[in-house]
Amino acid sequence: MTHVLIPCKPLAFGKSRLASALDPIGRRWLCERMLRRTLAAAVAAVGAEQVRVVSADAHVHRVAASCGVSAIDDEADGLNGALAVARRQLLRDVTTLARLMILPIDLPYVEPEILRRAAAEAAAVMIGPDRKFDGTNLLCVDACYVASFPFRYGPASFQRHADAARALGTTPAIMVDQRIAFDLDAPDDYREWANHAAA
Repeated sequence: MTHVLIPCKPLAFGKSRLASALDPIGRRWLCERMLRRTLAAAVAAVGAEQVRVVSADAHVHRVAASCGVSAIDDEADGLNGALAVARRQLLRDVTTLARLMILPIDLPYVEPEILRRAAAEAAAVMIGPDRKFDGTNLLCVDACYVASFPFRYGPASFQRHADAARALGTTPAIMVDQRIAFDLDAPDDYREWANHAAA
């Protein structure tokens, strides 16, 4: 059984790098729209009971609840710490966990089918890189490594996660798919997506 963690910053502070393309209200609206879309894809892929949102934002918790999804408070400093705390809580709360998936909210083309395919991947660690092969846009870790796999989000996280998998003795599978690789990380990404959506 695959469980999904969806980390989400407080909506008022999300996507600050899009400031040249969107004002604060627009960025907040975009973050909530992406959160709802990501929740819908994850729920369709694995079921609401297997999805958790990780956030310090009470409104994010309410959005998750409206989708039938539980939330875990983000009380850590930074994404890696928040995911480590959420993982510990998840391992305490569930009796069966075959695979853990980390899914960010800023993948506008993500679909349930691609998430189901990632969940079914035979490799013990699967990494979906961004278009530059720099960041990690999707991470799946098999049960045998869930407790020990180090989260290394940040610059060059794709390579750092691949190195972490090899250090644990397993060769990671790499999922190259534009539905995963395309993220809304910079103003040019947003404009490309907005132009495509308007076409």
